Amino acid sequence: MFPVLNHAHTDLLMYRYLSSFLLGLLFLCWAACETDRDGDLMKITLNDSLTVTVSPPPGPLANGVDSVPILCRLNSVADSAFFQFDYAAAGGMVLGLREGKLFLKDDEATAHLRAGLVPGTYSLSVFLNNDVQYARHFSITLAPSLPDTLLVEADKSMADTTSNSFVTFSVYLRKTRGAVSLARSISARAYQLRGTDTVDVGRFAGLVSNRSDSAGKISLQYYTDTRDLDNSHVVEVAFSSGTNQNRITTSIYRLVVKQ
Repeated sequence: MFPVLNHAHTDLLMYRYLSSFLLGLLFLCWAACETDRDGDLMKITLNDSLTVTVSPPPGPLANGVDSVPILCRLNSVADSAFFQFDYAAAGGMVLGLREGKLFLKDDEATAHLRAGLVPGTYSLSVFLNNDVQYARHFSITLAPSLPDTLLVEADKSMADTTSNSFVTFSVYLRKTRGAVSLARSISARAYQLRGTDTVDVGRFAGLVSNRSDSAGKISLQYYTDTRDLDNSHVVEVAFSSGTNQNRITTSIYRLVVKQ
């Protein structure tokens, strides 16, 4: 004699068997998906599948506005691929990111490096999916951004030789496009034209040590205590700097000598 199973018991067994089968099937599908995803990531280790092209313009300057395009291409089907950047240029930044990431569209995307104000050679690293295994490394050199013109202001228009007085000059380094790099220096000369002779007079303080700030300003003092000024001639104070066009720009301020 065989035991007789009622319908309720048979249904319960079938439910258990079917549940176990479905759970196993779901696990296999999940494992297959993970294997495919790992396979996609393995593809991007090939040199010809991950391409990062950095195309700086000729002689990029540390002027706060020059831009270096970075074209990222990925010949792969990796899901949700994105790029992140490590760029340490002082004051510079990477543009075109969303929440710090550059997302691909049709297998490519472009970001732009905006120059800071400190010249030098800087490292750039581009990481795929924030993984150091899938990275490209570059170096970018930013040349000094030099002024196109100099604007000179003074707190006095007259040089007083009767006391230990001085004139404070503020020299602003101006750029037609962008800004002048930080910590630039200038040259200065004070002289009088006496007939056919050019005679240096007075002295400067802070000329060697003072450098331009973020506004492109340099301050220095001109002292008239050297007893070599002729009060019958004006003092011409000339400030000069090199430019990125391989020329010299000069601005002259004239002081009247107090009688």
